[in-house]
Amino acid sequence: ARLVAEPEPGLTSARLAGIRAAGGDILVFVDDDNVLAATYLASVAERFAAAPALAAAGGPVVPEWETPPPAWTREFHGLLALRNLGPEPRLARGGPGTPWPDFAPVGAGLAIRRSHALTYADAVARDPRRLALDRTGACLASGGDNDLVFTALHAGGDVAYFPELRLTHLIPAARLDAVYLARLNRGIMRTWVRVLALHGQCPWPRIAPATGAI
Repeated sequence: ARLVAEPEPGLTSARLAGIRAAGGDILVFVDDDNVLAATYLASVAERFAAAPALAAAGGPVVPEWETPPPAWTREFHGLLALRNLGPEPRLARGGPGTPWPDFAPVGAGLAIRRSHALTYADAVARDPRRLALDRTGACLASGGDNDLVFTALHAGGDVAYFPELRLTHLIPAARLDAVYLARLNRGIMRTWVRVLALHGQCPWPRIAPATGAI
């Protein structure tokens, strides 16, 4: 193991430091509250070796709660990166303008080919505004992983969901607080709109300019 220090605050800066320091062909991003399945890394290696066009992949993210979640929080579990899309693999072919697949990997456990990660790092260097798409300090922006996957997808890399890439997300009681979930929801939605616009995927019609006299 090797510890790499990154003085610039923010999750995107940390990811970029890891991308620059990595020597392997496949990168796997793991947070401090993630527990990978015992076969996770072996499965990643196998899947990427079998599919040269595969750029990024992830799988189910299941919770381990510090305290049982209240029923009202169920609709917000997606904000905590929780998802289980079943036992069948899913694949989206990459290409310019490819729309976002609903099974695209989240940042927790994200596996990505290093060549695509370097393409993303170059894109961020050309447009430093992309550094603001993810967590920095108390800000709960959360679009850096989507930006990374979108960059790989539009560069022609395939994106996949594999059920064997299973990880457990350890969730403390504080993340079930209503105020925290409201802040998280706002941060995610604001940055998601920015990511969509950045990659030419804005699905909303243009708002007509006001025509009334003032």
